Amino acid sequence: MDGRRDCRQGVDRCDIQASAVNDGERSAQKVGKLVVVENTDSVHNVVVCTLCSCYPYDILGDTPWWYKHESYRTKIVQNPRACMQEMFGLEIPASKEVQVYDSTSDVRYFVLPKCPAGTEGMSEEELAKLVTVDSLIGAAEALSPFQLKEREIAHPEPEVPRVRPD
Repeated sequence: MDGRRDCRQGVDRCDIQASAVNDGERSAQKVGKLVVVENTDSVHNVVVCTLCSCYPYDILGDTPWWYKHESYRTKIVQNPRACMQEMFGLEIPASKEVQVYDSTSDVRYFVLPKCPAGTEGMSEEELAKLVTVDSLIGAAEALSPFQLKEREIAHPEPEVPRVRPD
């Protein structure tokens, strides 16, 4: 395995696959063009729709409330580092470039998250569990195996919604 190992295998088998495979061509036609941008050691990507909150719900399911919220749509463009810290608790180092991709009804973006440490030897099915909707938007990193285990033990129920920023 090369040093650039990422969650491609997991993304291929995550919720995207479940929805896309089950609904195949119909989903692809509804969503339009899908572009995948990769998080690396030097670049963190995040997705927004500044105009109307375009979101590939046919693939990812319900839109997170914050994605539609005007404060996210504005702040993520004006100061993405501060927005991610404030809204999601995600600190992006100053040494890492942040790129913001603006989705449209014709072109939708997904973030390919970096695979966290400790994933060597994991199966595609195990990697898929590390990939969250938030990580596919760029609002979070993929879960580490430890975080996933903690989440499964402590919170079998759905995640608590984030606090609105207004």
